[in-house]
Amino acid sequence: VLICPPAPFLPAVAALLTGSNVALGAQNIHHAAAGAFTGETSLSMAASVGCTFVLVGHSERRELFGETNEIVGVKTRAILDAGMKAVVCVGESKQQYEAGAVRTVCAAQLE
Repeated sequence: VLICPPAPFLPAVAALLTGSNVALGAQNIHHAAAGAFTGETSLSMAASVGCTFVLVGHSERRELFGETNEIVGVKTRAILDAGMKAVVCVGESKQQYEAGAVRTVCAAQLE
């Protein structure tokens, strides 16, 4: 079982999960190992509170923040390089579904 709460709640949830078999994950990270990225959660921050997983490629991040397949790939590589596990979200929007583009969209997201 994996729980991915919003970033402000990660420390509190981590404390509640101590001693359990439930994994903790971050909903998002910034891929850079260092630098000033105000408002972003770095991989080291996520790891410091006990995260072992990170969501990447969620439809909301793709649609609302313009995260492309390329950005998802960069984030995924950074997550894996940091020794964490990536939960890569793959899927189509309602419009893509209605247009019959499910296979094309999902295949492109996995390239």
